[in-house]
Amino acid sequence: MSVITYQAVVEAGQIRLPAGVFLKDQTTVYVVVPPVTVDTRTEAECIEDAYADYPDAGEKAMMASMRQRMARNLREYEAEDGDE
Repeated sequence: MSVITYQAVVEAGQIRLPAGVFLKDQTTVYVVVPPVTVDTRTEAECIEDAYADYPDAGEKAMMASMRQRMARNLREYEAEDGDE
């Protein structure tokens, strides 16, 4: 069995492979994840927290808040990863 590795990014819970990389359906893949801080809250708790930031706003504001939090968490993770 031959193996090739790619660096990919998780976006909205899905792994985004580099441009030009295509896998056939049902391809077996192995995912290696570096140490990360795991958010153990439920999806409902995350949404509730996002709504708390903007109690009078609609879904767009909530989604923007969640994206900002995810981006901040990613920056913090990358900063920690660079310290090692």
